[in-house]
Amino acid sequence: MAVEIGTATDHVDLYNKLYQFLTGNAELVAAGQNWQRVWGNAPPYAADFAGAGQGSDIVLKGPGLAGLDEIYVGMRLEHDPAVDYFGIWFAGAQGIVPSATSFSAHVNSAPRMHMPVFDQTSPYWFVANGRRFVVVVKVSTTFVASYQGFFLPYATPSEYPYPMISSGCSRTARRWSDEAPSHTHFCMPGYIHRDGSTTYTYENYTTASYNGTVQVMSPSGEWVMFNNVNNEYRVFPWAQPAGGVDFVGNQRSLFGGGHMLYPATLLSTGSRLRGTLGVFEGVYHVSGFGNAAENILTLGGVDHLVVQNMFRTGFTDYWALALQ
Repeated sequence: MAVEIGTATDHVDLYNKLYQFLTGNAELVAAGQNWQRVWGNAPPYAADFAGAGQGSDIVLKGPGLAGLDEIYVGMRLEHDPAVDYFGIWFAGAQGIVPSATSFSAHVNSAPRMHMPVFDQTSPYWFVANGRRFVVVVKVSTTFVASYQGFFLPYATPSEYPYPMISSGCSRTARRWSDEAPSHTHFCMPGYIHRDGSTTYTYENYTTASYNGTVQVMSPSGEWVMFNNVNNEYRVFPWAQPAGGVDFVGNQRSLFGGGHMLYPATLLSTGSRLRGTLGVFEGVYHVSGFGNAAENILTLGGVDHLVVQNMFRTGFTDYWALALQ
């Protein structure tokens, strides 16, 4: 496991730093868990590219923990100063197409996911192993995030051979300051506002807003959109099973001032995928009660970064990332 905490001068520097971390971090290399560029142009990447398949389009391959897996993530740097859009696009896949002209045109590529960033100085947190990587970036007072790679399935490799997640903050390009309900983190896909009781409020969702920010590959190889609004494919404990206890809304800090961490869990009652699938690796629910973004919680000797969901600061809008 490897961690890098730093500050990028702009979106281009952030993209290049993420690439260098995943492919060249000393801890990842020593463990044989560094990711490799298997398609696309060599770095460094710049903001002057134009057109699909040019400039920053790449596909990285993760080797897993034992060097036996092939976990593919496509990436593209977004640079559109005319509309003030800067970001990183992601698309998980199952393999590469050497003749492809886009980062998202490979073997069984997921629908593209967007993580907005900015062309100014931004603190960042990178966490990775050979199975997955997590990116958190602070832009002004907003936090953006993405999880790419395998989750930890409640199944054997033969039962669930490719437990892949591809995620971002939206399905469309947006500015980091966009406060739409559907502009949200991967562990709270399709944002649900709680009014302090067990009642869910869907905040006047449009059809486009139902597009979840998490795509999960099923055991059959089908990409399934998770969205806490529809209550079929959802992330617990932010979305509760029908008739369940309001675990998130009722949670408070512990006696002595500590906080309980609960694994972010993929649940499904849908027709295409059913059951408790598994958990995001190193991602936990944490209450915002007596808490704030960038706090460090230590549990079992491991530091956990507290992250708020975009611009939101309510009790139910936080999660924690293990920094290991």
